Amino acid sequence: MQFAIRSFLPRASVTSVAGRHASLGVNAYVQATSPIRRYQDLIAHYQIMRYIRDEPLLGGEEIMNLILESDRKSRDSSHFERETQKYWTTKYMESRVGKTFKSGICEKKTNNSYLVLIEDLGIYAMARLGNSTLGTNSGIGAAAGSRTARRALNVGETCAVEVSAADARQNTLVFIVR
Repeated sequence: MQFAIRSFLPRASVTSVAGRHASLGVNAYVQATSPIRRYQDLIAHYQIMRYIRDEPLLGGEEIMNLILESDRKSRDSSHFERETQKYWTTKYMESRVGKTFKSGICEKKTNNSYLVLIEDLGIYAMARLGNSTLGTNSGIGAAAGSRTARRALNVGETCAVEVSAADARQNTLVFIVR
């Protein structure tokens, strides 16, 4: 349920002036935490120190340029972190092909695919409805076999998810809802 609610909230935006915070429901919001954690917080602390010292403050355009550059570097870093996490998760799963994990349905994507939370691993993954005669086609890793009728699953429902295929070098990780 929390995943469904979170997916409807607007993305955060950063500007040089206080603005509305959608999930808190307030019209003006400013965030400044430890400057060790985020460069944008360092900018906020820098402005506060300049104000306390009665020094000229950075202009809105200068702040926005710093924020945009910081955002770009942060996105690049987050992308690298996600790809590294995905690689090592897939590497871990290579030795667990055929193993089943308890999962929860977070979101229905298509008629036969779901976003699931694999509870034991604490990861979100796409999984498709499986069948009892899963096999491979010519050794290339394609799922084959006759599809059996399965009922649709609901958000919040628990299910078993099987690791069907995993290859870190090929960036392939396939889960089947059983």
